[in-house]
Amino acid sequence: MGLSYKGWSINCKPLKDNEKNWQLELEKGEILHTWTIHPSMALGSVENFAYDRIDEYVEDLKKA
Repeated sequence: MGLSYKGWSINCKPLKDNEKNWQLELEKGEILHTWTIHPSMALGSVENFAYDRIDEYVEDLKKA
């Protein structure tokens, strides 16, 4: 079972690049948003970033 928040799936996986970056994915149905995350970013910061983005998307959907 993966991490989810307000109906959005949250996934983070390693990228195959020289800097050892990660890819953060937020997905809900057909919608997918991705970000490249530097490996020095703390896990808690990544989690808070994901929650903040999802909160923004939820608010935007309410306005539409």
